[in-house]
Amino acid sequence: MSDSIHFVYAVDKNYNHQLLISINSLLSKFTGKAIIHIIHKDAKSIEKQLKKIQSYENLEQINVYQFIKDSNSFPNIEGTHISEATYYRLFINKYIPDDIDSYIYLDADIICLNDAYEKINKTFSVLKKSNYKVAARTEMQRETNELKFSSLGIKGTTYFNAGVLFVNNKLWRKEEVYDGLLVHLEKIKDRLEFWDQDVLNSFFEGYYLEIEDGLNNGLDLSKPTKNNQGTFSSTIFLHYQGSNKPWSIQGSLHSGSKYYHSEYNKFFDKKYHIKSRYSKGDLIILFRILFSGRIFSLKYPFMFFYYSLKAILR
Repeated sequence: MSDSIHFVYAVDKNYNHQLLISINSLLSKFTGKAIIHIIHKDAKSIEKQLKKIQSYENLEQINVYQFIKDSNSFPNIEGTHISEATYYRLFINKYIPDDIDSYIYLDADIICLNDAYEKINKTFSVLKKSNYKVAARTEMQRETNELKFSSLGIKGTTYFNAGVLFVNNKLWRKEEVYDGLLVHLEKIKDRLEFWDQDVLNSFFEGYYLEIEDGLNNGLDLSKPTKNNQGTFSSTIFLHYQGSNKPWSIQGSLHSGSKYYHSEYNKFFDKKYHIKSRYSKGDLIILFRILFSGRIFSLKYPFMFFYYSLKAILR
């Protein structure tokens, strides 16, 4: 199992379906051996559903860890689409075995579109030969976000997206990075906008290895995307960033959501996965979509209406 790639997720039960779809999309295309680690707020809620995934021959192990909340605080999550589980990645060392030298952390709102094995090995090879502790994709530059960089005390010129992280775990343990992150969280908790991602960026101060865009291709469903097929043909990990997700009624209309619903259909044998947090607001949105005719841009408009209405009335 020394050649296996370790993947780590951190979720709560509200993301169980998304987690299953993400893992299934990964394993169905991955040509290497994989070991999956899941840090979960309610581990028992996912154990039975994971049995379907365990049939993959390229899956060496799948480990589920019950997250134990001590006295740690998780700031700035109330009233957002984010749960405390976003901070769990700061505690990964408390759960996965000490002998794991490296791993990839993945957000559960990520779909794997193509085989990741070759590019993952290449990235880890470069990371281990460098002095960097982490590899990620740059999301913003200092020159256009000076106030944010100053607020977080980032001395570097770049800020990364934490949805896909290549971690040199051996170096993190040796240099006590995990303990440092928790200390840093308490230090800047009143300045956080993007939760643990701000903590990580403030801590590393722009010092990280840049990964290829295809290893974390971010898609914001609140913005139109042209030529989707061409855009994502070389994408490994498609990351649904922002609050407008493909399982929301509004997000489902975006052409980029089709990749998520296609994977959902493969796993659950249902055309759409729709969740509703704001019943009245979503009902208004649904009928606007219906009466404007936009619903007929979907491949299965009546199934979409059925699942959306069911989610709203639940």
